[in-house]
Amino acid sequence: MIKMDLEFIDELGLAELPVEDKHSLLRSAYLELELKVGRALSEGLTSAQLDEFERIIDGDESTVDAVLERHAESVGDAYLGMDRNQVASLIWLREMRPDYQHIVSENLQFIRAEILASADRILAEVPQRSDQKR
Repeated sequence: MIKMDLEFIDELGLAELPVEDKHSLLRSAYLELELKVGRALSEGLTSAQLDEFERIIDGDESTVDAVLERHAESVGDAYLGMDRNQVASLIWLREMRPDYQHIVSENLQFIRAEILASADRILAEVPQRSDQKR
């Protein structure tokens, strides 16, 4: 499971960053992760496969139902608390791109390293005001 929260930012040497800036950095990092992972996962997939995944993400009920029905025996307690679209997308990814967790992890580590390498510059760019909440 991906854990990108304020603690993630603090662990990268940015504990002194104001909370608003931490949230902004998290949003940027998450968007970059989505783009990198999306690109990597789409490599090698057919147009039909990409279309099917897009329909799942968009919540197309017939597509979601088809995926869930195809894998009814594997839908168990591991998916408790998730909505049907999330379950279907995870099952689809596991089927079509069994390496998806590795791809996510690899790209997260890349982003983590980029932020870590830029921590001093990021902190230097933030005005240090005593009235800012941290």
